[in-house]
Amino acid sequence: MPLIKICGITSWNDAKAAVDAGADMLGFVCDENSERLILPDVFYEISSRLPARIICVGAFAGHTHPQWRLASAELFARFHQIQYYDDAIWPEVIRENWDMRRKVKAFHLTGDKDLRTIAAFNGLVQNFLLNVHAPAPAGHPHPESYGWSLAREVHQFGKRIYLAGGLTPETVRAAVVNVRPYAVDVTVGVEASPGVKDPAKMAAFVRAVRGEK
Repeated sequence: MPLIKICGITSWNDAKAAVDAGADMLGFVCDENSERLILPDVFYEISSRLPARIICVGAFAGHTHPQWRLASAELFARFHQIQYYDDAIWPEVIRENWDMRRKVKAFHLTGDKDLRTIAAFNGLVQNFLLNVHAPAPAGHPHPESYGWSLAREVHQFGKRIYLAGGLTPETVRAAVVNVRPYAVDVTVGVEASPGVKDPAKMAAFVRAVRGEK
């Protein structure tokens, strides 16, 4: 059974609802241009109140908010994992090189060319996040599962796969069956509006991952 990560948490109410729904991991977006940005003081308050079983993941994509650039090592230590696209996050923002088990290297997976990029990556990480948005080539016999078939190919690189990209309560079960990821990651698919979670959608997502009615 894959772990369940609900990303883009911005408030204690949403964090609590995600925990109550059965999430294993919560993601906190640290980029200034995101509608789901969380600032350090809010993250500190939320993380201080979470059950010990919850894994907190800091998500860094392109433009880290200045407050996070000034954050202390003690605050970053409250993240159990860091998810990132650009390797420059380590010297420029976090300023230390974490244990490979705590790193989640993220990739956009849109087609075969991205598989070659992933294959060429030689950083010391244990986890790959695949943000899958892969339209099938014309005439492909199974267009609905083309992206998942690409994601399956990544297993050959020996990493734990976090599967993301367009997942919803309606699609996640088929994605889990097709890809067999270590974890699934959802943001938009369980929102009422950008940055605001829908408790019913989160509960439905968790049930779907687990194959429950």
